[in-house]
Amino acid sequence: MKEYIFRFLKNSRIQNSMWMVLEKGVAFFGLIFVVSAVAKYLGPEVYGYLALAASVFSIVNVVARLGLDQVYFKTASKNQKNNNTLLKNMTNMISLIYFPLSFIVLVIFYFRIESSYFIFFIATAIANYFSAIDMRSIHFNAILMSRLNVVANTIGLLVSLAVRYLIVNFQLHIQWLCIPIIIVTLLPYLLRLYIDHKKNIFERTYSYNTKIFRKYRTYFLAVGIPLVISMLSVSIYLQSANFFLAALTGSHAVGIYAVGSMLAGAWYFIPTTIVISFLSLVYKTNSEKDYLEKAGLILRYLLLVTLSIIVILYFLSEYIILWLYGDAFKESILVFKILLFSYFFSVIGFYFYRLVMKFGGYNFLAKKMTITCVLNIILSYFLIKSYGVIGAAYAALITEFVSNMIFNLFYKNILMPKVVFKALGGKI
Repeated sequence: MKEYIFRFLKNSRIQNSMWMVLEKGVAFFGLIFVVSAVAKYLGPEVYGYLALAASVFSIVNVVARLGLDQVYFKTASKNQKNNNTLLKNMTNMISLIYFPLSFIVLVIFYFRIESSYFIFFIATAIANYFSAIDMRSIHFNAILMSRLNVVANTIGLLVSLAVRYLIVNFQLHIQWLCIPIIIVTLLPYLLRLYIDHKKNIFERTYSYNTKIFRKYRTYFLAVGIPLVISMLSVSIYLQSANFFLAALTGSHAVGIYAVGSMLAGAWYFIPTTIVISFLSLVYKTNSEKDYLEKAGLILRYLLLVTLSIIVILYFLSEYIILWLYGDAFKESILVFKILLFSYFFSVIGFYFYRLVMKFGGYNFLAKKMTITCVLNIILSYFLIKSYGVIGAAYAALITEFVSNMIFNLFYKNILMPKVVFKALGGKI
């Protein structure tokens, strides 16, 4: 037994998963003890502006990335080449899209919100830029070196959380929160650059070449546009609740929903870490039998972990929210409960999304997520208009179920019914 456990723990993929879970675990406890203090300090209305800024620039981030992070992960996990030319050209492409797009967004919101809150949008734009161009984090995960990401992200997170705590503790002006917003992405980015140079992970032969960049740009657009349509659709329907709540009910409702959503998805890193660490096993399969064995096994453990977490959090929901955020966020309790089940279907979707990518189903993803986005926008508008913040939660739940349990059945290559049947213990 001891020998089995030892071999289990020595497995590079298990170790990689443990490092990734450790990193996200630090973020989780930071969320509990610091972010909740910030939310209490600001109150639902001001916290709603922070959530709105995060929602807006998460969409800008998705558009600018063009799905290239997914392409890069797939490339690196297959051959593990430290391709500095690919990485640099991806960074150039992302920057070319991000700067003008973020400028347009900032101009729009400059005339729509109070000047004292606009600085949050500027800080969020800067923070998301460093997140968008940080392809090294994708590379480290793909080649099973997540411990390097843990070091960089944990340092950045701890520094950011410490600054947030000091701001709240000394009751400084809320605009000082711009500093930790930027630190949380800038510092890890700089640390990964330092680690890269110190360990000489990427070759140093890259020099910008206009002709080469044009070739890459053509390739990026050809591969990225279908991907970004699907990912943008996901991002829009994930954030549409905040937009409709802000427009129809105000920033107070955005703050209530943001707290429920953030806590409901705080555990999301655990099952998705399992997927990311073991996905390359599925990507490397060549036969249908081998594919079904590995895909079904991963899904089985994914379901066990996810359902266990949801059951525990559901029964502790009221205690968690009242303890962390106080009576001002009492409305978030029911939102939290509903969104727990929404995230369950989201985890399943996260997995099958990657399986579709294995078979090159980029066009299917684009079409599927566009339809899903439209469905969510319609549901969000009418349910929020009728039921407010609770309607937003139900819109998310219905959307996730339809998108991940029904729409995925139309992509035959992933053999979804057989994979699910295998995960439930069936023999094929």
